[in-house]
Amino acid sequence: MDSVALPDIRAPCPIDRLPMELLSKIFSETKTLQSGSHKKEACPILCPISTSHVCRRWRSISLASPLLWTDLYISHSHKHLARIDAFLERSASQLLDITIRWCPYDSNIGMGHWPRSTSVVGAKERRFTRIFDKLIVHLARWHAFDFSTDTWWLMLHVFDIRDAAPALRQLRLDILPSMAVGSGPSPMATNYPPFGGALQQLQSLYIGNVPLDWSRCTFADLRSLVLLEDQRSLNCHPSEFLRIISSSPAIKSLYLSLRDYPQDAMPVELPMVESLTILTMHQEEFIKLLSVPRIRGLELRIMGHAINEAVDALTEPRLPLCRPLIQPLLAMRLSCLECTAERRHALYSSLPNLRLLDLQEHGFLYHTTFAEDMIHPDRIAPVGANTDVYMPHLSTVILMQTDWSLLRQLVETRRAAGVPLRKLVIYDRDVSGDEAAWLAENLETLASMPLPGYLSFRPALLLDWLDFEAARPGTWEFEDACSRIGCVPYRGSADH
Repeated sequence: MDSVALPDIRAPCPIDRLPMELLSKIFSETKTLQSGSHKKEACPILCPISTSHVCRRWRSISLASPLLWTDLYISHSHKHLARIDAFLERSASQLLDITIRWCPYDSNIGMGHWPRSTSVVGAKERRFTRIFDKLIVHLARWHAFDFSTDTWWLMLHVFDIRDAAPALRQLRLDILPSMAVGSGPSPMATNYPPFGGALQQLQSLYIGNVPLDWSRCTFADLRSLVLLEDQRSLNCHPSEFLRIISSSPAIKSLYLSLRDYPQDAMPVELPMVESLTILTMHQEEFIKLLSVPRIRGLELRIMGHAINEAVDALTEPRLPLCRPLIQPLLAMRLSCLECTAERRHALYSSLPNLRLLDLQEHGFLYHTTFAEDMIHPDRIAPVGANTDVYMPHLSTVILMQTDWSLLRQLVETRRAAGVPLRKLVIYDRDVSGDEAAWLAENLETLASMPLPGYLSFRPALLLDWLDFEAARPGTWEFEDACSRIGCVPYRGSADH
C-alpha cells in the first residue's frame, strides 16, 4: 500500500486544463446526445443543471453557454417556475425546444398523481396559464413545440396565438384520453388554425385528436407527418389530407390513424416516404391506391377479420400506375397474423427483401403462428418460387413471448435452411435461464423489451429498428440503437 501514490488533491484535475471554449463544446454535445437518444424526455434539462453545480469554473462556463439552456420540459407537477425563468434568460437569443406534458387527470400519462380535489386541479390550471404566458413572450424563438394534455380547454391557449412563429420547425399538439370526467368539454366540431395557419416552414407535424381548420393551414416543407384521431375527429377531409401530402412532397415518415381515407380511383403518390404506418381498419382501398417507390418500413395495426382484407390489398396485383408496395420492404410490423394460412404464405412470399419482422400481436392467441409457419419443412419454402425459402434476407425477428422450445426450433430451422437469424427480441419477457443462454449462444443478439400498450400511439420506430438490425453488438451504434428503441440485450446469466 505504501508504494501506491495517492493523487494530490491540490493538483488541478486534467479536465480543468481544457480551454473554456472546449469545455463549453463538450457540455453542449452531451446535452445534444441526451436530447436525441434518451428515452426520458426530461433528461436534457438535467445536463445544464448538473454541469452548473460541479464547481465554480464549470458553473461559470455553463451560465455563459446559451445553447445548454434551450430545452424546456414542463409538466403539471412542475413546482419551480423560477427554473423556467432561468432557462429562458440563460438561453439568451437561442432557439427553444419546448415540451409540455400537462395531464393532471391521468397519473399513468402525467408525471404526478391523481388530483385530490377540484381546487387542486384549478390551481394547476392557473399555474399553466402563468407558465404559458412566460413562453409566449419568446414566441419568435420557438423551434420545437410539443404539447400533450388530457385537459381539452388548455389547448385553446395555443389557438389563441394569432402571430406566426417564424422559427418553428416541429409542432406536436395532442389531446390524450383522460380517465376523469372533469377534464374539460369535448372540442365537438370547433376548428382552429394554430399560429394563424402560417405553417409553411414546419418540417414535423404531429396532430392527435385536435380538430383544426385544415383549409386555413398551409404547409410546404413537411418531412414527418402524424395524424391520429383515435378519440376525437381531426375534421381532416380526405381531400384536405391529399392537399397536405401533395404540398409537401419531401415527407419521409407518414403515420396515420384516420377515420376516412381517400377512396378515389387515382393513385396516391408518396415519392419520398420511407416509413409508413396505418393504424385503423377498413383502409384496404387506400392501401391499393398507394404508390411509395422509396418505402423501407411499413406498419399495419389491424385486428380481427380486417387482417384478411389488408393482406389481400398488399399481395394482390397492383393498379397499373402503382408501384409495388411490400416487395421493396426492409422492415415490417404487424399487430395481427390471424388470417388464413393461404394469405399468410402469400404475404411471406411477397417479402423477398425483408430484413426485420416485428409481430407486435396484442391478442391472447396465435402468438406461435409465425414460428410454427417457419419450422415446418413443407411451409418454409414458397411453392414454385425461385428462392429456396421465405424471406431469405430476414435476420431480425421481434416476437411476443412464446414457448422456448419453439423459438429454438425457429433458430435451428432457419440456420439449417441457410438463412440464419442473427437477432431475436422478445416482448414482455424476462430473458434468462438455460434456454435463453442457448439462444444467446446461437444468435448474434438476444434481447427483451416491454410491450407498448395497444393504445400507445407513437410514431413508428421501424427505421430505428433497421439501425439496430445493421449495428454490430459491442459498438456505439448498437448501444445507441438499443437506447432509442428501448430493448435490453441479454448479457449472460451473471446479470440475472
